[in-house]
Amino acid sequence: MRFARSRWRSTSTTATPGHIFAQLLFLRKEDDKAEIHFNRALALNPNDADVAAVFANILVYWGRWREALTWIGAAKRLNLFPPNLYHWHHALALYSGNEYEQAIKVLMEARSLDRWSRGLLAACYAQMGRLGEARSEAEAFVRERYHELNQNGEAPPANTLDLAWARAERYRSPADREHFLSGLRKAGLTGSC
Repeated sequence: MRFARSRWRSTSTTATPGHIFAQLLFLRKEDDKAEIHFNRALALNPNDADVAAVFANILVYWGRWREALTWIGAAKRLNLFPPNLYHWHHALALYSGNEYEQAIKVLMEARSLDRWSRGLLAACYAQMGRLGEARSEAEAFVRERYHELNQNGEAPPANTLDLAWARAERYRSPADREHFLSGLRKAGLTGSC
C-alpha cells in the first residue's frame, strides 16, 4: 500500500497509479478515499478507458449501477476493441439493474468466457427461469473455480456458493450482495455465504 501511494504521488501526471491505488483503497473498504482517487485519475486522463472501466466496476459494488453503465459505455467508446473484462464489468452493471437478457448479450460479445463470466451467465439465466442453461454455466463456473483454487494450492470450499464469495463480498449493500448470490443459488450453487 505504501509503494502504491508513493508511486501515485511521484507520478501524478498519469492516471494508472491513481486508479491502482484507488482499487486498493476500495478493497480495504476505504470507499470515500477510493472515489477521490478515481476522480483524480479520471481528471488527469479522461480518455483512459481502463480507468473508466474499473471505476464502472467499482460503482456497481457501491450500488451505483446506473452510473456504472455510463462509465463502461465511455470506456467501450474509447477502446473499440475492449478486453473481455470490460464485458464482465458491463454485464455486472446490467445484472444489477435486472437487465438479464442484455447482460447475457454483452457477455457473449467476449472473445472467450472465463470462470466469472460463466458464473454471471448462470445467475442471469437462472433469474430468467432458463434453468437448464443456468445449471450448465454454473457447472462450468464451479469446475473452473475448483481448477483455479487447485492451481493456487488452496482447498475448495465445502459449499459451491462459497466459490462466489470473492466477488459477493465486494458489494457494500447486503441487498445487492443477496441479489448476486440469489441468481447463483437458483442456478444450483449450494450453501450460504
